[in-house]
Amino acid sequence: MKTKDFFNVCVIRLILFVAGTHFFYSGMYAHDLVVGSSSSTISCNGKWEKEKPMTRSLPSTPTASIDGTTLIIENPSQDCDIIISIYDSESDTMYEQIIPASATGYITIPLNGYPSGTYLLNLRNSSGGYLSGFFNIN
Repeated sequence: MKTKDFFNVCVIRLILFVAGTHFFYSGMYAHDLVVGSSSSTISCNGKWEKEKPMTRSLPSTPTASIDGTTLIIENPSQDCDIIISIYDSESDTMYEQIIPASATGYITIPLNGYPSGTYLLNLRNSSGGYLSGFFNIN
């Protein structure tokens, strides 16, 4: 039940975030996860980095994509552990793993054997950052 409540909260946050982006957009709060070979993009709600003074630097937010039956997560900064969770449409946890910072540059997660459907990808870090987005497996 706790996972189902978490899933519902994520859905509500995503809806509120999408509505809010019509009024305000900041790269610190909205990130894209690229999903599928057709390069369809899902805008995810979340805040990955701590607020910093204005600096010029390359983005350090992870990105995710699907290549066939493999989920790929890339993290350009490799500065924190990443907790990766995948939930199905029934809010059941399909995958959960803590990846140490040194191994977060390029992460692959095989999705073969997952039934067709919509899934929630949730990325969290030890600083309280999070990104959430939905993807489909056909």
